[in-house]
Amino acid sequence: MNVVLITILSLSLSGSILALIMLGIKPFVKKRLSQTWQYYIWLVVIFRFLLPFTPEVTLIGGLSAHFQNMAVMSAEMDEKKPVEGNGANLADQSADPLPVTNQVLQNTGTETSTKPTYWSDILNNLWVIWLAAALILLLRKVRSYRRFIRFVRLGTNKVADQALLNIYEEELEAARIRRKIPLYIHAQVVSPMLIGFFRPAIILPALELHDDELRQIIRHELTHYRRSDAIYKWLIQFMICIHWFNPLVYRIRKEIDRCCELSCDESVIHNLDFDSRIGYGDALIASLNTHGKRGNCEISLPMGDNAKLIKERLEMLMNYKKKSRLSVCAAVLLSILFLCSFTFVGAYASSPSETQKVKNIQLHVDDANVKVKFSENGQFRYEYDKAMHRITSKVTGSNVEIKVEQLKAPQGASIPEGLTDMINIYIPDKSYNNITVDDNASGVSLPELNANLHLTNNNGSMSIQIPESFNKVIDFAHTNGSGSVSIDAKAKNYAVNVTAKDSSVSTSPGLPAFTNGKPWRYKNGNGAAKININVKKSSFTILLKEK
Repeated sequence: MNVVLITILSLSLSGSILALIMLGIKPFVKKRLSQTWQYYIWLVVIFRFLLPFTPEVTLIGGLSAHFQNMAVMSAEMDEKKPVEGNGANLADQSADPLPVTNQVLQNTGTETSTKPTYWSDILNNLWVIWLAAALILLLRKVRSYRRFIRFVRLGTNKVADQALLNIYEEELEAARIRRKIPLYIHAQVVSPMLIGFFRPAIILPALELHDDELRQIIRHELTHYRRSDAIYKWLIQFMICIHWFNPLVYRIRKEIDRCCELSCDESVIHNLDFDSRIGYGDALIASLNTHGKRGNCEISLPMGDNAKLIKERLEMLMNYKKKSRLSVCAAVLLSILFLCSFTFVGAYASSPSETQKVKNIQLHVDDANVKVKFSENGQFRYEYDKAMHRITSKVTGSNVEIKVEQLKAPQGASIPEGLTDMINIYIPDKSYNNITVDDNASGVSLPELNANLHLTNNNGSMSIQIPESFNKVIDFAHTNGSGSVSIDAKAKNYAVNVTAKDSSVSTSPGLPAFTNGKPWRYKNGNGAAKININVKKSSFTILLKEK
């Protein structure tokens, strides 16, 4: 499955765990801790849904590793099972060709066979469906919000009542808000509200209210503005768009909307006496008695359009008490625990695999023909005849050691021509520090590698390609065989040093001729990169290759 979708699913699971904990403790903290704490603690849950941050050891990361290991073990068991009709004992099937093995080096350093299937292709592309649904949902929310804002702004009238404007100016000054937020009247809205993200405005329905009630309504909406609740609302919407498939996120949105209004009420009445709180309650009730017909969108900040929530808010107003130090300490302790839970629950975060960390390669080849190529999927992969050869590989830190050995063919087995002649080793196409290759009675071909190469060939052949960007060092020892070095004609600043004994060395046009028994030197540019070749009883070719 695509790593993007796996990450999203792990975020959804870890966020859901925290959300269920929050909903579970709600009955115990509802009247004991401040509404403001209950409102802002949900940010921990939201960020757990949105941020793929995770330490090395987490609950979700551990589960991911467990299931991946199970998958690897299952694949290994399948590999070991005898296949009906193909025969576990190849010695009894002299007419059947031997299979070619296609193996991939997994993160654990083991080898398992990979067989692409139709269903795996579907799973790998499920993220496209998720992304399409998320984008459609986000666009619909933005479009709905813009239509609502347009409707509200087109039907607004500037406040002409000077007494109301004076109250508004006083509340702006008391809240220490320097920005002149517009104040409008709209006959169709069902509740006082704060709208707009970049151009905020306060909208009042057509109400007959006392000055004190108007003051409390304005104070409530300015509290939303001062706390940047609009940003909080959009975070919730982004969470819903990303995790649209998780029914719990819609429950979370309702709970946060509830906590938002209760905490805003608490902030307003914090320093009010009982009579003033009664006046604030009257303002809440008045906000339900409008004649507006147009409801609020889910991103606006209405003062009150839900009778059930208004009832709960009135109960909170009448029973409000300042929290004790014990409650404050409990809130701090719970906050720390939730932050720790945020870290512990974690999420799946794609980290560099063991093969991606590899910077050094050691390749040992015994009696085999090997061609090293660059892989397309960033993994080490091997194609070879399992009946004729054995390949073992081990990743240790930034090093990988690969051994290729020849096996004796099972008695009577029929080996298809060509399969035993070549082994393809695919390595990630990236920068390496050091690559060591030693072969015995083998043939090895290397691609263009810009790395320090340490090459040893005995009784075989080896050919290497030098890229245009080469700036490393190559030490090449060749005995009893044939070899070649092909240098990109555009390469600059390198030097070739050849020492030969009982050998023949040929060079391409443009290079100095080789004189038997004498050291051979060629310098290009400043000669910073070095190619050192030691040849004994062998034939060797040095070429400048035009692409």
